[in-house]
Amino acid sequence: MNDIFISFLRKYNIYYEDVFNYYENNKTSIDKVYFNNGFIGCYPKLENGILKRVKIVAPSLENYIDVSINIHEYVHMIRLYKNLNKHFCLTKYEEVLPIFYEFLFLYDNLNEECINFLIYYKQCLLLSKNENTIKALNICDELLSEYNKDSIDTLNEKVRKRFI
Repeated sequence: MNDIFISFLRKYNIYYEDVFNYYENNKTSIDKVYFNNGFIGCYPKLENGILKRVKIVAPSLENYIDVSINIHEYVHMIRLYKNLNKHFCLTKYEEVLPIFYEFLFLYDNLNEECINFLIYYKQCLLLSKNENTIKALNICDELLSEYNKDSIDTLNEKVRKRFI
């Protein structure tokens, strides 16, 4: 599954060796406890508003769901890594890119496991009642409504220009 993870990152031009190495070196892998557990995520350590380090907690890569979750956390890591040792604050669009690329991976690999997870995940996001998360979900749904294999490179570039 690690090959699938890296192939996806490269396919959509979001593989950065320095970010990937930081991600791997600062990641703690956990077992199959996915949502509503408070464990999965990127945990930035700030000192006086300066981002000093990031700890990542994500599942080990054993199936497509694990890969999708790792893609989500890795995409968070891109922005966090670029801001190490700089003043840092979260934005209301913080979840757009991670959700977008996670959904894109699931759409690229539509099998029963991915379809069921996509449905479950969207329900969890909606039930969170977090305004910024729901906005991110709506933006991603709108962008991915245009999804097809022929235009995905164009869509990927549009998203990257707007949110990276």
